[in-house]
Amino acid sequence: MRTLCVVLVLLAACGPPAPPPDPEIVRQHEIAALVARLGDEAAERALVIRGEEAIPQLRTVLRSDPAPVRRGRAARVLGQIRRVTGMDVGLSDYVDVLRGATSAAVVHELLASAHYFDAPDVVTLLLAYIEKMPGVTPAMIASAGALTETDAIAAMKSYVARTKDAPDEPARDLAIRYLGRAARRGRLDAVEFLVNCTGLDNVRVAHAAEAELLLVVGRANVRNWRGWWVEHGQGRRFAWLVQALTLEKQAPFDVASLDAWDWLIGRLDLKEDREPEFALIERHLGIRAGFISLRDLLDPTLTEAGVREGNERALGTVKRWWAERRETLRWNAEEQRFEIDRTVRAVAGRYAEAAAKADGAERVRIIDEGRRHAAVILAVAKILADVWPDEAGCIYADLLARYGAGAVPEFGAECVEAREALERLK
Repeated sequence: MRTLCVVLVLLAACGPPAPPPDPEIVRQHEIAALVARLGDEAAERALVIRGEEAIPQLRTVLRSDPAPVRRGRAARVLGQIRRVTGMDVGLSDYVDVLRGATSAAVVHELLASAHYFDAPDVVTLLLAYIEKMPGVTPAMIASAGALTETDAIAAMKSYVARTKDAPDEPARDLAIRYLGRAARRGRLDAVEFLVNCTGLDNVRVAHAAEAELLLVVGRANVRNWRGWWVEHGQGRRFAWLVQALTLEKQAPFDVASLDAWDWLIGRLDLKEDREPEFALIERHLGIRAGFISLRDLLDPTLTEAGVREGNERALGTVKRWWAERRETLRWNAEEQRFEIDRTVRAVAGRYAEAAAKADGAERVRIIDEGRRHAAVILAVAKILADVWPDEAGCIYADLLARYGAGAVPEFGAECVEAREALERLK
């Protein structure tokens, strides 16, 4: 009997193999295991990598999971999939759940990820909650900062006003920073609101508002903000910044003077917040270097380390730009900014055309020669304007015709000859 059992077992083992598991079922089980770990950064990264195939299970969690935190994390991962893949997914589910939510906890968790859903409906809901809802969180303010430039001013003012007497309100300082950013971007209503906040009995609110205003006016020493507003409230920020630099320089800071910009750019560093200087540089030199004040770091997808690294690059960009182009700039009084001289631009255009046809070391050489050539033409033109102002335009045009054509001419000798001829003319 025992022998018969052994034989039967062996026969069963030699039967046909079990069919392989369905790959789709395996994938769904793997995704379900990752979804069960929502809140774990590694699991969420893996879900983002899965992309489209993870969306159905994430939508289920977003719409019906009993735990608010898990619903918020599902929204976050769906938003990241939207951003990484460019797919238009999750938005309708997100908006529907927000509109139908009866739990404040669910609303708070969902709105912490609002910055991943850049859509008018989301912005409208977010600002409405900030303006009227109790328990506003820092993450909600940060999302508003990422989604809007200045459109959230009314909501932020309302939130700060209704919490102005609370001794500790975690999101309020961030809302004041949003208003400070709006003020630095030209919104006088935000400036006025911050000025009014400096007179509040709540010292925390008053000090937070003052910190923003100091950056708005270029770190000027203002003792009475209400008095300052009465005197300067009808002005514009760039005038306030020039006034602050005049006080620091102990001499007028003339935005049309190259020497003034030599002073400003020469002393530029990152030992303190240089947002005022970079704002002036963008306005009057036209350089968008990408500097971001750490006070403006509201976007949750940005890190302080990344912003600091970007600001180092911005500083280097400005200093290189100034060193290379200073001698080629002319002041445009109508536009109130420096521009590259039109003759220099024409010469540079010729070199750019030649450089486009070259590559490697030859291309670099053409570009360098073009910069020197353009700068020399401008230098000669300035000499002519001093020596013979009535005829400077005609001689300028003649110089362009003589030296502005051809492929990469050596200009050093011609410049010396031109200067010697001008000296003889004197």
